[in-house]
Amino acid sequence: MAPAICLAFESIQSLEKNQTFPSESRKEEHDFIHDAAINEQDVFYGAYGRRQMAIHQNARDNMKEVTLPCVIGDVRVDIIADVLDGYDKKEKLKIIEKLHRQFNHPSSGKLCKLQPALEEVTTSEMVADHLNAMYKARKAFIESESSEKLQRALRHQKDIVEKHKASDVDPAMREEDAHPRVYQAVVKRRMEKAASSERRTILEEFGNWRKQENYVQSMSPISFDIKRSNEDKLTKSEITEVRRHSDGFKIRAHSVLQKKAKSPEVDVSELKSEKDQLVADLDTRQALIQQLQSEISSLKAESGFMVAEKQTLEHQVSSLNQEMRHMEATYKDKLAAAEVKAQAKTTELQLMIANMASQNEAISKSFKSQLECLQNSHRREVESLQTKLEETEDKLWQIKNTVKTSPVSPGITPVSSNGFSKANIPISQAEQSTSAFASYHRRQPSHGGNDEPRIDITNMIREQGEGSEWVEPSRGSPAPRHGYSPPSLEQLISSPLPTNASTNSFDDNASIASFNTETTTKEVSRLEARFETPELKIKRFMYLLNTIDTD
Repeated sequence: MAPAICLAFESIQSLEKNQTFPSESRKEEHDFIHDAAINEQDVFYGAYGRRQMAIHQNARDNMKEVTLPCVIGDVRVDIIADVLDGYDKKEKLKIIEKLHRQFNHPSSGKLCKLQPALEEVTTSEMVADHLNAMYKARKAFIESESSEKLQRALRHQKDIVEKHKASDVDPAMREEDAHPRVYQAVVKRRMEKAASSERRTILEEFGNWRKQENYVQSMSPISFDIKRSNEDKLTKSEITEVRRHSDGFKIRAHSVLQKKAKSPEVDVSELKSEKDQLVADLDTRQALIQQLQSEISSLKAESGFMVAEKQTLEHQVSSLNQEMRHMEATYKDKLAAAEVKAQAKTTELQLMIANMASQNEAISKSFKSQLECLQNSHRREVESLQTKLEETEDKLWQIKNTVKTSPVSPGITPVSSNGFSKANIPISQAEQSTSAFASYHRRQPSHGGNDEPRIDITNMIREQGEGSEWVEPSRGSPAPRHGYSPPSLEQLISSPLPTNASTNSFDDNASIASFNTETTTKEVSRLEARFETPELKIKRFMYLLNTIDTD
């Protein structure tokens, strides 16, 4: 609607400014105006008088003017536009494209070219704004006019049309009266178009009616001929059937008449043979009837037996159904009771499992605390024994130093434990015995295996006339070893006990460790037994539950 109204408005503006259309042909002028003829009536009749003059004045005052340059012929016109509220962006783009196609139609020639304006309006927002401006211009133009002015223009137009019909008018007068003449041409063209369309529809309907009538008239003799041919075929078939029946009747009547005309001749032998044959047939049929009666009686007996058996089977089936229903009810009761028991057992087992889990956790905590206490006590005992051992080594070292520094009388010879003096023994044997004695009395290595051999003072032999023990000097530094690290509890538990308890300096510690190990293993076995019994109970309960579910 908007493009056609804008075109009409632009044409009216150009005519009011004494701008003429290109004088190529009058037909192009009428074609251009015909594109806007559908909505032009709303421009001149429907829009005027709808609002009051105050609203018109406010619309003019509040109007925002936007210019859209376009080329009409060779004249540049600035169109005043308003905001279009009822259209969205897509509809605006469609309308502006339609307007562009109308302006650039080949029939219009140089009349309307909107390509420069469309090149300036690149984005969709600008296109929408220009379209709103065009709609605003149309609205402002409609609201600025009054109904009286329109009526005067129409009366003036009618007068000019009558003058043009009466006589020829010079070109200057024709240019002045271009607007009424254009409107008259539009109205006349519209009336001619309506009349031609009505005439065309009437002619089409008349042509269709004539075609149908001609078709019916052409088909009527053909249908009559077909009907007659069908009736002829039916009559011919009926005639042939009647003739066939009459021929058969004639033949039968002729044969009957011939039989009546002949004299009857009877042959006794043939009658006897025929009688004998009939008697034999009767005997065979009677024997067959008796056989069939015997078979029927046997079948009746069998059917009676089958009926009795059927009744017994039905009775058995009914009894079995009742028994099955009773068993089903009992089994359902048992199943419900078993489900209740299983539910109770499951709850009980869950409680037992929870209690056992808490007990196991408490036992494990107590066991861990006991192990920690045992480790701490073992560590303290080992540290105390280590300190005692170091003190003893210090004392032995001091005694050794005092023995070395004290003078020995040359007349006294050391006596061995077996009563012989060392002076009578050869030097090599004395050295060997001394080294063997020193190696025998040297302290065994500890469980760690990383310390140097220490001197064992438990099995040393006292020399005669000496107030101190004889000690073989050890190989290592004379300084006491304070960096001794006791073995861990796991090493003591895993290490085997010594074979000879009298030759080891840690016999008491080993016995304590072995005792602790035995008690620990016993406690572990006792706890494992306590753990195993609930597991066995749980397995038994689960087995019972599975058997109940299967039942």
